[in-house]
Amino acid sequence: MPPFLNAARQNVKDPPGLFVKTAIETLRGLVAFIERDMPRALWDLDDLFVLSDLDIASTEAVRAIDAYATELETDALPKARGSFRLGPEVFVEKLRLDEGIDVPLAKLIDIAERELSETQDAFRRTASRIKDGDPLETWQALKADHPAAGKVVAEAREQVQALRAFVEREGFVSVPEHDPIHIGPTPPFCFGSGPFERGQRMIRPVVPDDDAAHLALHGDLPV
Repeated sequence: MPPFLNAARQNVKDPPGLFVKTAIETLRGLVAFIERDMPRALWDLDDLFVLSDLDIASTEAVRAIDAYATELETDALPKARGSFRLGPEVFVEKLRLDEGIDVPLAKLIDIAERELSETQDAFRRTASRIKDGDPLETWQALKADHPAAGKVVAEAREQVQALRAFVEREGFVSVPEHDPIHIGPTPPFCFGSGPFERGQRMIRPVVPDDDAAHLALHGDLPV
């Protein structure tokens, strides 16, 4: 970890403030992961030599991460004046390298504007059947339709039970009788097992949002 962070010190120059804030949050979360969540994931590890090495490495990593996050907070963030805008040339090159999209920027803009217009028209047509056809009122009503603060996990459980009952009743697919989906709050770092892993209980994590304002902003169940 220290060499990785030292490389960041050397290579990151004039970053945008938004990127610095995101990095700080990520690094603080990483510390929480190492200190709290990783020991929980390795609770059944009984190899003392591995545990000793892990403890040494974890201590070193946390110290290095804390130091770098503090540097970002006290030094980099107050001075951050960089722009997150890539510019047309770099953006086109990024699309080509990251996504394999080799399309002129002007054509991409035309495609985006066409898709936006079609989506807006579709929303207006749908809104015409709701809330007297007012798109803004329809959107506000959709945002207001969410579980009460503190009730997200419970409502998610009810929805999953209803969905399972519907699938079983209609006979779309077979559902394992003794392998229910367990709905629970999402931990800071989720070690969820995959659906095809044997011997693991499948857990569907749900964000337990207790903030009414956040629920109103994001609307439906944050699953």
